[in-house]
Amino acid sequence: MAGPTVLTPQALLLMAAAAGAGALAGGYAMLVLPLAAAALLGWLALTPREASPPLKRPRRALLHDRYSRQKVPEDADVVVIGSGMGGLSCAAMLARLGRKVVVLEQHDIAGGGTHTFELKGFKFDSGLHYTVPWSVPIMKLCCLSEDVPPFDLLGEEDDAFDKILVGEGSSPFRVRQGEKHLGELYAKFPDEKDKIDAFIRLSDDMMLAVKKLLLVRLLPAWTRPLAWRLLFSATTIKNIRSSAKEVLGELGMSPELQTLLCGLWIDTGGRPDEASFMMTSSVFRGLAKEGACYPRGSSQVLAERLIPVIERYGGRVLVRAAVDTLIVEDGSCVGVRLQNGDEIFAKQIVSSAGYHNTMQKLLPGEAAEAKCVPKQVPGVKDSYGFVMLNVGLRGDPKKLGVTNANTWYNPVNEGPGGHCDMWSPLDEYFADPFTAKKGGWPMMVTFPSMKDRTWIQEHPDMVSCQVLALAKYEWFEAWKDEPCEKRSAEYNALKDAWRDRLLEQCYKIFPAWESEGVVEVADMSTPLTIEHYLRSSRGGAVGLDQTGKRYADPEVVDILDPVTPVKNLFLTGQDTFLCGVTLAQITGVVTAFKMVGFSQSFKAVAQSVLFLKQ
Repeated sequence: MAGPTVLTPQALLLMAAAAGAGALAGGYAMLVLPLAAAALLGWLALTPREASPPLKRPRRALLHDRYSRQKVPEDADVVVIGSGMGGLSCAAMLARLGRKVVVLEQHDIAGGGTHTFELKGFKFDSGLHYTVPWSVPIMKLCCLSEDVPPFDLLGEEDDAFDKILVGEGSSPFRVRQGEKHLGELYAKFPDEKDKIDAFIRLSDDMMLAVKKLLLVRLLPAWTRPLAWRLLFSATTIKNIRSSAKEVLGELGMSPELQTLLCGLWIDTGGRPDEASFMMTSSVFRGLAKEGACYPRGSSQVLAERLIPVIERYGGRVLVRAAVDTLIVEDGSCVGVRLQNGDEIFAKQIVSSAGYHNTMQKLLPGEAAEAKCVPKQVPGVKDSYGFVMLNVGLRGDPKKLGVTNANTWYNPVNEGPGGHCDMWSPLDEYFADPFTAKKGGWPMMVTFPSMKDRTWIQEHPDMVSCQVLALAKYEWFEAWKDEPCEKRSAEYNALKDAWRDRLLEQCYKIFPAWESEGVVEVADMSTPLTIEHYLRSSRGGAVGLDQTGKRYADPEVVDILDPVTPVKNLFLTGQDTFLCGVTLAQITGVVTAFKMVGFSQSFKAVAQSVLFLKQ
């Protein structure tokens, strides 16, 4: 069972304030106000009875609860499709509000993009590479508990957590916690101070726009036209619709400054000349302002903490439970049919499988037509995928030149006067990576083992590294129908070519890796891998594409609302808001709130402020 519920200082302050107000007012108020406060606190303190303690089993087994019909709880209130952070956060939030929730995951491990995997003893992340501290209060809200995983801030001795390389042989620009690097940015471009100031103003507006978009997502659909007019200026909408290349070009920035300010673009999952300026600028500014961090114990601890909350209220999270179709009767979604033919019925169904997967593959065509549900989001395609090289390094991290900071390599063409242009190498890469010039592959290098303090202590000479490059699904599409583990020699030869090229680029940045015996593992994954294991539509790394139309078009925002036109069918996950683990967690909470209504949502938030289980 969970620990005792305690009054927080905020709850005691509310009671004291009510008593004091009553004393000042005198008469009946002296009695009524404290009683009203006590009644409110009593209502808030009422939580659903826990059905049972979490199942006792090894920690590893928690994420591997294999589906069988006998494990499905009777009279489930909600079925959630997918166990990523959107799905699990939604399920945990609904569970602590009294719903019996069944989460169905097609993979053999729960957690979606936060699960980890091992190769020859080296541990790797499947999706989370860093996040922001906002994950902590969201976890507390979903769990109604202080007992959530700690998140450690990243950074080297000078607090640098991202290092941007502009071309081969360049010195890294060090992005530091608290934006301590801004002084160095101004010093590096003394003749462009006014342009940097303009970028700071515009990016501040974009980060505020993210919060406004969340507010719009929380509002009822009928209020949104007014909200759009009140919350967003014409300039803000224009900049959300525009790409970073367009906005920075309009500011008249030098190509080198543009490259630096777009240096973290891979983290958005979209090209900086296509993705919304809101996304590219928020990545460069937001992590440094909020604090780049990583969960202690690896990204997998998030799912390990949420699943017991679901189980305590009679729910279950089951893997190897691939959903084949949604069951729709009389215009209402009443259940799901699994690929093995089993049918599970519930009062409400939530899909965190992504918009296109849900509407194109799971929702029957006649149901979509009856409710005029678009199968394709107008003007928004699936995002790019990633090729990811998983490298296991043996040796002293200091001698290998690695820390918990990420390295971002951006190839450039040297122009007149030493100007560095990133745009033409970017075009060359996406036209055909293997005909692009040597050193012409943009990539991110990250070290999950260095970010997890527990791993460092237990395995000081084992370094896990992941090298990511954005990739088109079309580059690998010819092999999509072949079995995942038995694809043809041509496909494996292509993977080997990617591996060799990425390693070659890494050796230039980290020359110590070329020593014999350092590289023990070099395993490649492609968008086909993402499509197979995470069921992401066309291997999209971040769901839908990050273009401005997705965020600035009211029609698209309405289409991606958690409440679908099909009665009792809801959406959650990054497609309903923005990409990223923290934002996926938020979507789970938003979807749950939309499902339970205002009073229950208010109660959930108030409980997290006034009461927490120890």
